[in-house]
Amino acid sequence: MIGNETETELSRSEVVAIIVAELEKKGPLPEGAELESFDFMASGQIDSLALLGFITELENKCELIFQDEDFNRAGFSTVGGLADIILDLRSK
Repeated sequence: MIGNETETELSRSEVVAIIVAELEKKGPLPEGAELESFDFMASGQIDSLALLGFITELENKCELIFQDEDFNRAGFSTVGGLADIILDLRSK
């Protein structure tokens, strides 16, 4: 580690893998191209009760903090959309 750098770089595929690993704790996911567009909220994979734990795990593993407005961003409830949001937050 150089200087005060605490954040590690994550590729999009690594972020998707982190999201998928957390979602798979709740059950199986679609494979292939359907994975990116999988809506984990609409499908019931993550419900409102499980959302807090899911988000906390992502914050810890991706070294970021979600703000309230992030939950309303387009694509938040899909694997690909959430990966894009995480990468955007990490770039700030």
